[in-house]
Amino acid sequence: MNRQIYDNYVFQIIKHGNLSNAAKALKISQPALSQGLNALEREVGFKIFNRRTNPIMLTPEGRLYYDYIRRLDVLRQNFEKELQSYRDTVNRKAVIGAPAVYVQSIIAPGIRRVNPEYEISIRTGSVEQLIREAEAGRIDCFISTTDQLPDPFEIRYVSQEEIVLCVPWDSDITAWDFEQLQEECFICLEEHYPLQQEVDRLMSKENFTPSRRIIIDQVSEMVNFVEQGMGVCFASREAAFHRKVKTFPTPLQGRRIYIAYDKELFRTEACEALIEVIAETQEEA
Repeated sequence: MNRQIYDNYVFQIIKHGNLSNAAKALKISQPALSQGLNALEREVGFKIFNRRTNPIMLTPEGRLYYDYIRRLDVLRQNFEKELQSYRDTVNRKAVIGAPAVYVQSIIAPGIRRVNPEYEISIRTGSVEQLIREAEAGRIDCFISTTDQLPDPFEIRYVSQEEIVLCVPWDSDITAWDFEQLQEECFICLEEHYPLQQEVDRLMSKENFTPSRRIIIDQVSEMVNFVEQGMGVCFASREAAFHRKVKTFPTPLQGRRIYIAYDKELFRTEACEALIEVIAETQEEA
């Protein structure tokens, strides 16, 4: 039983004084109104109206019930107003999460294009950390490099990483050609990383073995080493974004990038707009 609907029957009967006029106001038939009232009275366990009076009158128990639902209706209306006020405020806010490497390359261009009245906050972390943040409701959406997310997350494709060769800014290297890289120190990831596996396959195909290697556990740190002139590396263009290194295209393809969000949670107007703008910005890039 939808008690709110049946309680409205009570309000309308009291307002109009009889079932006929109340039914017209409710835009239902009088028999349907009578059936609904009978169902409500069976539910509460007492007669709400004395139908033998004209106009129809509340019974003593009915007066108590009417006072109760009137107070409840006021509380409901206040709640709806407060909820709307809260959403009007919150709707203009969004918290997006991302691995740090994507903040400048993906999130910042999107933020520049959304309504300037929106308040956008950014949290960084690994995809695993961002999933936990989203599950706890602390972020509205996040950048993911995997489509294998737990329910109830949904994803939207944004772009695919482009893998580039990063070399020091003052290097004489002019392309990713391994012949030019014979004497270079390669800054590499640990071998279990998918990017490093792609790089190793390319080196194997080209029968190339670096003369020197430095093993690092983060892509951003690889690029830091290149900035300091300590070697060269293969990294996503996003990782090299706004870094003082030279980059050259390679035949390697990186991971697909998505925006993920919990489909069961309320998404603010600002969040929806940010998702749209980021997707559009990357599509145009």
